[in-house]
Amino acid sequence: MIVSPEIALQKAVFALKEKKYHEAERIYRATLVAQPAHLEVIQNLGILAFSFKKHEDAIQLFERGLSIHPKAEFVWRNYINALIKFNKFEAAKRIVEKAKNNKMRIEWIQSWQDLLESAEHIYKSRIESPSNLQLSVLAAHYHAGRNSDAKKLAKLLTEEFPNHPIAWKL
Repeated sequence: MIVSPEIALQKAVFALKEKKYHEAERIYRATLVAQPAHLEVIQNLGILAFSFKKHEDAIQLFERGLSIHPKAEFVWRNYINALIKFNKFEAAKRIVEKAKNNKMRIEWIQSWQDLLESAEHIYKSRIESPSNLQLSVLAAHYHAGRNSDAKKLAKLLTEEFPNHPIAWKL
């Protein structure tokens, strides 16, 4: 029996509400075969892939949606958010630039740039900081008077994380 895309979408949304994610994906994929340019199906599949950390699938689906509907703000937003979430900052910057060239609304572009800058800063600060365990061991050596051990570890931490102040201070 052939069903309309609208009925298929209703069934997929119901499946999602029932936490039947594979059923929803199956319905979306079947609908996409019948209607390859159906934006809502493409985006919902992309969001589903995104939520299950299927990075490449999500990105490909958002790219596909963008190529079919280049003026849909939510497509740009989903695509940029996925790139940011998957730590693909350079790709996200290129897409924001592409949005500018596509004459998307300036307030959207500004919000995407702000989000990107903030996410990149948070990501880099996590990478550029010693772990809590490393800091705890350093503090334990210092407070126990094991100055030689504290000095060795502090030296290693300053080499690995030159912008982090704690090791330099000790």
